[in-house]
Amino acid sequence: MYATFDPRQWPGRVVPETEAHISTAVESLCLRAEWNNADRREIAKVVLRWFDRGWCVDAILRAVDLTPDGKLQRRKRDKQEPHYFLKDSLRFWFADDDSASATEPLPPPVSGMPFAKWWAINRRNERINRRRRRKPLGAEGEHAQRTAREFVRGLRRDSIAIAREKGRRREQAMDSLLLDGMTAPSAEESRRLVRRTSVNRQVCSWVGRQQVIANDPAVLRALQAVLRFPNRPRPEAVQWLHNAVRAARWKAQIAAIEAMTAPMTDTAPPLSREAKRILHYVDQAIEDDLPFDVMVFMLRTGILKKTHHAPSVGQHPDSPR
Repeated sequence: MYATFDPRQWPGRVVPETEAHISTAVESLCLRAEWNNADRREIAKVVLRWFDRGWCVDAILRAVDLTPDGKLQRRKRDKQEPHYFLKDSLRFWFADDDSASATEPLPPPVSGMPFAKWWAINRRNERINRRRRRKPLGAEGEHAQRTAREFVRGLRRDSIAIAREKGRRREQAMDSLLLDGMTAPSAEESRRLVRRTSVNRQVCSWVGRQQVIANDPAVLRALQAVLRFPNRPRPEAVQWLHNAVRAARWKAQIAAIEAMTAPMTDTAPPLSREAKRILHYVDQAIEDDLPFDVMVFMLRTGILKKTHHAPSVGQHPDSPR
């Protein structure tokens, strides 16, 4: 009456009834639990009682993972036989806590169904979801199809035209912010402005923070302690260096914020030593379109100090300008 099943496709909610179904369900249970070397006959002896009480494969797998009160079961040990593990896990699912005298299993944690009911549901779903042969449209169907296509075609808009309209409105909004008598910069001028005032100043600020960290007294002292044993430094010296670099990094971040937000007035409080160092590098932001690595090399080696309004020879970067 019914087709034979591959154990890998056995429906987990079906309660096996015939001998063939029980054999297939046992094989499906072993495959899903990854008990490849399990003795199928011993597994069948354990689960036969549960199948007779309306349990399915999904219910047995759920019972192996959880106890009736929702607690996790112990995992199977490597050398433990699967049928012993299965029997030990299912002992919590008897009506009596004493497994020696318990004979009646509890209701299954996952409800099952007879194979005939599952087969009827499966056939019905197959008929509902079956691909139907397309029939030619009549006059009313063709008229409705043309109307729908015309309606959808009218809703479509050119994506390029939409993008241009957004750009035009954005440009109008930006132009409205200009003062009287001012003209909007060209695209090339806008790119050059961002390149000269933003990117280069960020690079210089980054180099300044690196120099603050490298010249921090605590970092230098910790580095000397590590280099005292270059082949195998002591763990406490390495941890000291890590902590010093972390503290210097935070100090450099705060100094960078201080340098970027310091008001340029005579009544402003004096800057810290680290903020002066970072501000010194920021003041050397160049206007040439140099690559990042070249700009960092020039800043670190002091070439920009000789070519761009840097302090005179012998003047420390931290001294007031």
